[in-house]
Amino acid sequence: MRKKEVIFIILSISIVLFITFKIDIFGSHLLINVQGRAEHLVSNTQEFGLNNFSSVPIKESRIIAVNGKVKAKSTDISIPIKRLSNKKLITHTNSYGIFTFRLKPGIYTFFIVQENNAYLNSFDGKGYYKSHKVSSESDNILISVTDKSYF
Repeated sequence: MRKKEVIFIILSISIVLFITFKIDIFGSHLLINVQGRAEHLVSNTQEFGLNNFSSVPIKESRIIAVNGKVKAKSTDISIPIKRLSNKKLITHTNSYGIFTFRLKPGIYTFFIVQENNAYLNSFDGKGYYKSHKVSSESDNILISVTDKSYF
């Protein structure tokens, strides 16, 4: 009888480990490559009051991806990092202003870090910062910093 109990316990542990291992393998395949670019949008006033815009990549800056939508306070373009959800990931831009994340499918809001604040000058018109649905590989996320531009 004792032998049957030991075999049952070993078999149960093996099944639990197998199921756990299978779930981990399955979960790792759900990560999606997401790429974006951070840029300074610079305006140059020319003759006759016309504005010319150019973009300059923001090199080696921290980018935050927050899981879910982030409520904006009025039209503030920045929010203290400590007010963001604990469900956030951080990466850095390269010398071309490009950043990359590997994310689970879902809704994410992307910010660039300026001092102790998360900056995003893009809103959804419903009281939130602009968010992105991540469901397949994407390279169309753009964070434009406009603090030195005049429109």
